[in-house]
Amino acid sequence: MKKVLWAVDAFQEDLIIQEHSLSLLRFMARKTGCQVEPVYVLSPDQVNVTVEFTPPWVDQYLPAAEKALTHALRDVAIPGLLKPKVLVQNVPSVSRAVNALSNYGLATGADLIAVGTHGRTGLPRLFLGSFTESLLLSARLPILTIGPGSRVLDKCDHILFATDFSEASRAIFRGVLTLARSLGARVTLYHHLQNPIEPVIQSGVYLLGGGWVSAASYLEETSASQRRAAEEMLVEAGGDTSHVEIRIESGPIGITQSILEFASANNVDLIAMAAQSGPVAAAIIGSVTRQVVRAAPCPVWVVHSTGTE
Repeated sequence: MKKVLWAVDAFQEDLIIQEHSLSLLRFMARKTGCQVEPVYVLSPDQVNVTVEFTPPWVDQYLPAAEKALTHALRDVAIPGLLKPKVLVQNVPSVSRAVNALSNYGLATGADLIAVGTHGRTGLPRLFLGSFTESLLLSARLPILTIGPGSRVLDKCDHILFATDFSEASRAIFRGVLTLARSLGARVTLYHHLQNPIEPVIQSGVYLLGGGWVSAASYLEETSASQRRAAEEMLVEAGGDTSHVEIRIESGPIGITQSILEFASANNVDLIAMAAQSGPVAAAIIGSVTRQVVRAAPCPVWVVHSTGTE
């Protein structure tokens, strides 16, 4: 890892999120030697303007944004911290602001984008969380999200890699291992089994391979199959995987809750997840990843893999 873009709101008042972001980025810079570049995207909607920026508007707001960003970072001490950058996006559009940040990251050789999220749901999220969630959906770079529920970190000893054994997940597992080695962290390769649907649970049987079996037998067979899939991922990754533990869990709770509870109970410092770019991205992000990002007790690293299901 050589460069991280730190998406900063120059006018942000949520100092908790900034503190949590700062602690993690400082740690990553110390461990990996990466440079950190603070970036703010100035767009009309960020300053409550509903029309497209024209040169007079830019002349008015750009110096104010640059001054605010410098002021917000005045006490920030990160090894390799670069000069902050303000990007101007003229159209009042969250998606275009996100694209401006993503394209800048690709053009400047960034390895990931770090961004804070308020973790809100409902109507307030539409206004305060839309930038981060749009970034999760469309950015072509990995996204590191830091929410208000994330504890302040001065280490990263334990990474939880939540996987469904999809091609997208397999494709980025090697990158997770590389990150873990650079940070000196152990990895838990984690999968939560989907339980049989409720009517079948009540009858105590499940259709498997053309015949009815008990729910307990179904879970046992499926668990063994998924463990084999996890072991195959380790073989495919190559190299030293002695720092990787496989955990196949089951239970009545959903996948999201299972991930969050495991992370809290086992002092996980970072959750890593794969997300797929393309026509199914919204469904994947909406089903599990977005919910984990909103409520995680630690930062979440989301990596996109291009393709289709």
